[in-house]
Amino acid sequence: LPDDMSYIGCSLLLKSNIKMRMYFVSSNSSELLTYKATIDGKSVDITRYAEASDIYYIESSSIPVGALGRDMKVNISDCNNSYTIKISPLSYMHTAISTGDAKLINLCSSLYELYKLF
Repeated sequence: LPDDMSYIGCSLLLKSNIKMRMYFVSSNSSELLTYKATIDGKSVDITRYAEASDIYYIESSSIPVGALGRDMKVNISDCNNSYTIKISPLSYMHTAISTGDAKLINLCSSLYELYKLF
């Protein structure tokens, strides 16, 4: 990633569909807003998480249950370079299970069992 940007984690959004959000922190927010971001080649917005925050995120489009194990190719480009991260919802679920939070473990375990059916 660019020198003024760090990846800090991700989350799954489970509402009427499944989406994945990737979070970044930046020491230069005005510069960050000039960057371009894509997920699997589709342009996505870089959004400030909260007013007066140095945390930003990008969000995937809807992810089918059967695609939870597929790596998404996240690309961030500044004016000189392009940086790529590969991540999947299953990698988030693996990390979430290691937190020890019983509700999160149960949710991720159930989602994984559903994924295996597809």
